[in-house]
Amino acid sequence: MAITIKSLNDGKLQSASLSNIFTTATNAKAAVVRNIRFVNPSSSLNAWLTVAFARTANNVPGAARLIAASPIWLPPKAMFVVGEELTLEYGGTGNSDAIQAKAVQSDMVTPAAIDFVISGMERNA
Repeated sequence: MAITIKSLNDGKLQSASLSNIFTTATNAKAAVVRNIRFVNPSSSLNAWLTVAFARTANNVPGAARLIAASPIWLPPKAMFVVGEELTLEYGGTGNSDAIQAKAVQSDMVTPAAIDFVISGMERNA
């Protein structure tokens, strides 16, 4: 069983509700997330970030579980890193794990644009 070390995903978070930023369902492979970097690229807006883990079993999404203190305040030009490893399972169609996140501005309603990069490993099976 080989593993591939890679950037698992990257993008811009622009959601005021929890949404998947990585899921094992995409590539149908288990993964280990080594770290997730979040950066507030704004030079003037504060952001409040929430990061969670979610498991789907038999096509039924489970409750989101926080994986960092929540919410995390990201001032302009600041970075937050989730540095603890997180294992994500893939158990076939309808059974997968995901990392979810949301970011809002100070009013706690308006989405905040936050850059993210997820690094880790996928199992090639």
